[in-house]
Amino acid sequence: MCLLAVGLVFVVVGLFGAAVGAARVARQQARVAADFGALAGAGRTLAGEQVACASADEVVRANGARLTGCRLDGPDAVVTAEVTVTPAPGLTRVATVTSRAGPARADADGVVAMGPDAQARRTAGGRWLRWVADLSPS
Repeated sequence: MCLLAVGLVFVVVGLFGAAVGAARVARQQARVAADFGALAGAGRTLAGEQVACASADEVVRANGARLTGCRLDGPDAVVTAEVTVTPAPGLTRVATVTSRAGPARADADGVVAMGPDAQARRTAGGRWLRWVADLSPS
């Protein structure tokens, strides 16, 4: 009986690990789809929002996700993609990610920042120290 209980614990822990792994893979798949969709949409911003979002949708679907939001914010494309995952029977989760892509911007000093949330930090001599970007989960 004790051996059966130990085996059951191993099965439950294995299923939990597989569910967590499936959720992480779905999150990454949604992130990749949103990133590529935003890049595709940003490349077509001059043609208008409808064309840009159609291009983003095509790329998002090709990456196994569903486009749930697309808009232009100036020259940037903001794309939201989601992936539905069923890591265990009866347990369905949705991974949703929003990405932004657009042209690089330069400030008054000529420092190029790669998006509205990026900041360039420089040493006193003007050499690059590092890029700090907003990597908070969306």
